[in-house]
Amino acid sequence: MVVHEGLRERKKRETRRLLSDTATRMFLARGFDAVRVAEVAAECGVSEKTVYNYFPTKESLVFDREEEITADLVAALRDRGPATSPVQAIVAYMAAEEHRHGDVPPEAIWMLRAFDDLVTSTPELVAAGRAMTSRIIGAIATELAQELELDPRDPEPLIVAHSLMGLWEVRESCMSRRIDEGLAGEALQEAVRGDVARAARVLETGLLALHVVGQGRQIAGAARAMNDARKEIAGAVREARGAWRAMRAAQMERERAERDAHLEAQRAERAERQAERRARRRGR
Repeated sequence: MVVHEGLRERKKRETRRLLSDTATRMFLARGFDAVRVAEVAAECGVSEKTVYNYFPTKESLVFDREEEITADLVAALRDRGPATSPVQAIVAYMAAEEHRHGDVPPEAIWMLRAFDDLVTSTPELVAAGRAMTSRIIGAIATELAQELELDPRDPEPLIVAHSLMGLWEVRESCMSRRIDEGLAGEALQEAVRGDVARAARVLETGLLALHVVGQGRQIAGAARAMNDARKEIAGAVREARGAWRAMRAAQMERERAERDAHLEAQRAERAERQAERRARRRGR
């Protein structure tokens, strides 16, 4: 849903959609290579330059939702609650997408089939689709890396990003399979939802390691803090022990000095008494 959209923004959105829908319709009817961008422009009543202002390449006329999908997937991961796993966040996003677009009626099945044939049989679109997927994976990996305080090129965010994007690709693949089986409408959506749920369960089990990575970093940080604290305590104990030894040595030195002084006083007193006795004997 678009909130607080101005007239200019609405016109740009509508023009973009018109260009993409018209181009896709023409590609489906005549083939991707047989349609020139200038023909799409003429069909829409705009200049060729206008088309390129909205879409940098001919292929992007087909993959027109890349920016929207990327932003939505990243937001789904970033805004999820602490109890929600990345897999659950992406599955919830896909369910919201499905609800927004509604069921595929039987009369529209041919278009889905034709579109799938177009993007899988046209080399330029196959390459563009792979490049788009790679960019989306990069955006997901960057978001996960920020959360885990890792580099986006590290193996953990990369493998998770590939796996989460794999859920999207599983949905598209299962959609084609279920259509080939003759399903449409709510029955088609239910079957695809079930397929995605099965894939998500497999991922959820494997991606428990992601939670362990996050916890492991926290535990490692706590262990480092404890080790630092232990070192500080050990240093303080050594300092206290050294101070106690110095104090004890000073005390022993004072006690020794006091004993020596006391013995010296006793010797002096005995010498004085002996001198007095000798003096009395001579006086007799």
